[in-house]
Amino acid sequence: MGLFPKNSAAAEILATMKSGVSEWSEKGSARVSAESALRISRDARTAAREKLQGCLATDGRIARLLRNDKIRFPAARTEQALIDSGHAFAADAESMSKDFIKHGLDPEQVSAAVAALENAIRDYSNAKATRSAAIEKSAKVIEDAMTGVYRFDTPLRLS
Repeated sequence: MGLFPKNSAAAEILATMKSGVSEWSEKGSARVSAESALRISRDARTAAREKLQGCLATDGRIARLLRNDKIRFPAARTEQALIDSGHAFAADAESMSKDFIKHGLDPEQVSAAVAALENAIRDYSNAKATRSAAIEKSAKVIEDAMTGVYRFDTPLRLS
């Protein structure tokens, strides 16, 4: 600092850079936290999908045992197909719920698995959005700090 005149922009530029480094550290922590939340929500989504697949596979076996052609495992393996099949099962199995319970599967388990997958998908989407925002904010802080560096470079060349 002693190399520059007291009324120069160097003090302001250095303060801006110091603030940027501090803010970048905070944004980096937020980004790491967001990435952790994304991993956790992805794992929860995978577990919820597998749980619903298991319930629907069991439903299909029990339905065949009960000679019910109406209830089937979905041909498509997408999450939306699983959710739609779970809702359809809940509606179709209502009249046969006692039979399903006798064979070890309460239709409420399927409804709960559908709700868990829907919640996990929503949580994952929110985590992705939070992570994207954190990355964007980190990039903005770096951009602002680099602007300060470029401003600092000019007074050095003039000295």
